Amino acid sequence: MTPNDILSSIYQLRTHPFSPSVGADGQPLQDPFALPLNPSDEPRHIAYYYDLYDWSGSRQIGPLGSAQIVQRFPMPEDLVNFGSLLTILAGPDHSGRESLRNLLLHRIGQQGSQPLVISLVLEGGDRRQIVRQVAELFMLEYSNHFDIPTFDRLQQVFQTMTRTTVAGQYSYYTNLFQFWRNQIRAVCSRPLVLSITGKPDYDTWRVLYNSTRTLFPYLFILTGDIASAKTCRETIQDGNVAVIIAPPLSESEALRYVRFRVNRERYANLPPTTDPFTPAAISALYQRGPTATEDVRWQIAFINRTMRRALDDHLDKLVGILEARGSLNRALLSPQEIEIDAGAVRRAREALNMGH
Repeated sequence: MTPNDILSSIYQLRTHPFSPSVGADGQPLQDPFALPLNPSDEPRHIAYYYDLYDWSGSRQIGPLGSAQIVQRFPMPEDLVNFGSLLTILAGPDHSGRESLRNLLLHRIGQQGSQPLVISLVLEGGDRRQIVRQVAELFMLEYSNHFDIPTFDRLQQVFQTMTRTTVAGQYSYYTNLFQFWRNQIRAVCSRPLVLSITGKPDYDTWRVLYNSTRTLFPYLFILTGDIASAKTCRETIQDGNVAVIIAPPLSESEALRYVRFRVNRERYANLPPTTDPFTPAAISALYQRGPTATEDVRWQIAFINRTMRRALDDHLDKLVGILEARGSLNRALLSPQEIEIDAGAVRRAREALNMGH
């Protein structure tokens, strides 16, 4: 008798809701929640998205539909009319912002060729030097994929055009990125993407967007600073900017998410339920301390890890109980043995907090 036998026979689940080992196609699957979802690497990850996002700052993108597909996203020709799209994905670590970035990159690829992504980690410093850093990263990455123009030719143009600082009010070296765009247009059909992480600074983001948008039709910023994300959108008056928030979940939102995940893995034509998780199990994560002034909220990855551990421990216990009783029969179990209650979730959190 195995935990998977119990999931199937006792709870009518195809696989573990918070650590699936089998995809919707019935084929083996590595745990999609171990890392941010990435449908470009594993197309079946599409099925594991959940729309927790706040799209109110984005008229260009969203929301997710019933099949976890982005319902609204600009076509390449839209960017010709409205300019390069800067998408700021804001929220704490492990909130789903990386997964959403990967979904949007996948959507870009579905419109044509797979995007060529240039990744920049901001560490602060002189903004002119940061723009030069983007140019250097582009030369290196582009040359890994295309032979024309050569790295030497790209570098020659770079050295010539950065010999003197050409600056606008909030930009540097825009002529360099425009020249490169004209150089590669006939050779490179892959959409160019600049993906920015690291130290939040909305003035630096604005400079990067204004400086490089002639080369990069898509720019992404991932940040934990929601206020800076909104300020950046307000300060780029002539730009095409979307802000999407990946918020932590409230208790009611977490309950909806757990119900969603459990029922995604339940066999067809069964009524929706959170079984084996009780509402009290979710509430156990949201108890406010004696000095707390705000309601508790948790990132979606925290919910996944906690529910996975609670269910793993519960299944291990049930294996022993049902083996002793000699049958995979739900009728042999009491309601207390079937359910995951508040105490089980608290113990799971304690074990995770201690690194077990």
